[in-house]
Amino acid sequence: MTVDDWIAQLTTSEEEARQAAVETLVATGRSAIPALLGELCTTDSESVATACIQALDRLGPLIHEPVLRALSGFHTEAATEPMSPTESRLCRLLGISHIHDAVVYAKDGFSANFWVRKQVADDIGCHGIPDYGFVLAVLLGDSNGAVCHAAAKSFAAVGRPLVPMLQQIRRSALPTRRAALEVLATIGWDTIDSTDLMLLTRLMNAEIARELPSIPSWTSCLWWALPTEDQAAVLDAFGLSDPIPATAAMGAAVARKNSGLLYASAQPDQVYVSPALDGWTLVFGDPISQYPRDENRIRRAREDDYFTFFYADEPEEERAAWLEQHARPSRKERSVELSARFGAAHWYKVVDAYDWGGWCIAENGEIKRLAHQGDGVSDLDLDSDHDPHPSEHGLRAESVSEWLSTHGFAPEMWDEISDEILQRTLGKPPDDQNAEWDAAWAKFQQHTGIPDEMTASLIAERTSIGPGGLGPHTRVTGQGVIALTEHGRQGGGHRGVLRLRTDE
Repeated sequence: MTVDDWIAQLTTSEEEARQAAVETLVATGRSAIPALLGELCTTDSESVATACIQALDRLGPLIHEPVLRALSGFHTEAATEPMSPTESRLCRLLGISHIHDAVVYAKDGFSANFWVRKQVADDIGCHGIPDYGFVLAVLLGDSNGAVCHAAAKSFAAVGRPLVPMLQQIRRSALPTRRAALEVLATIGWDTIDSTDLMLLTRLMNAEIARELPSIPSWTSCLWWALPTEDQAAVLDAFGLSDPIPATAAMGAAVARKNSGLLYASAQPDQVYVSPALDGWTLVFGDPISQYPRDENRIRRAREDDYFTFFYADEPEEERAAWLEQHARPSRKERSVELSARFGAAHWYKVVDAYDWGGWCIAENGEIKRLAHQGDGVSDLDLDSDHDPHPSEHGLRAESVSEWLSTHGFAPEMWDEISDEILQRTLGKPPDDQNAEWDAAWAKFQQHTGIPDEMTASLIAERTSIGPGGLGPHTRVTGQGVIALTEHGRQGGGHRGVLRLRTDE
């Protein structure tokens, strides 16, 4: 029998025969949809319409695009107009209350202008309308990347009400099944089904087993270094929970997200805790919410001259954020506390894109060295309350021109070499440019004796573990994990799309 024959059998009065037709049409799949939609929109029989809706509903995400195309051909004057029987049936199929907005979205969703299609996705997400998830499902597979991204973002904005639809898409053979998995991960890792979780776990474990020791290269994220192999103690000290084994690439992604979250008003949901590397465990991120909150600190902050003068006319939201930032121990106090517990506690942050950097070295409950750095080495402020640390020996704490001038060389000497390299390498691949810069700098150092610049990365390599000091010789104990902060637990748990490999 053909599809049309099975459609005709839906009109029989025998329930068993009608259900047999429904089962066959569902098993036929995509090719049965046009005939089912045609019958739904034209039949005079409500029982036949119900059978069509039953079959189409069971075909799940396969019907989204055909239904949307059908809607794009409708004409409606206003949302207040009474709906026709066909429109009412389509509303039943789609689980929506009125057809008007769906028709508008359908027409714009098939616009030749990608910007119009993107606006459809943005609008659904902005208004948080789960009724129109089927529109987002179609736009998720759009030919334009900006539209796909907008649809994924709006799926995540609407969130958990659309999880069943996304799970259906993931279980289908549609091209959007991978995008659906990424949206599910964005909403929450608990929305990913067991089969996918098992596969992801296998991939993670395989990658962890083969990767060389490394730490995130996104070093503008503040990271802590503690001389311990007791990862459980580190998790406890930072108030972290629900650790999940993670590859270095996943850790780098979390570090990237945490790079600007250094204040009470912007706290990380997750942090990456490294395996023990030569006896040091690193924590990428600064979960300030774990610091104990003290109302006495807020009272003192309110009385502070800085607050009363500079925040007198600021909006209440700004005033509250500043006070909240001062309601907990400072990072310096936190370093003292952690060093008393672990014997030592360091934090480092590399200067990046005009953002501050620096480092702190604490041992046995006492600060040994504290440094703050602005845009470059010339902005380096070494705390005069503490003696120079041995790790600083042989490193330069002034700019190249200042050092050259102090040591009898022309201050512009390196600038002239730099200009010549820039002109010679213009248009070359970045790797070739960097190779020439490195070779020229090595030669320049040999000629002048100028030391390397004092940076957080170099101090880290000399005092604990730094990005450039790892390799096959590094002793690795345990495995890295991504763990939840208090802020992350309050937000519903692990979520986010993270790369498993650095070469993806």
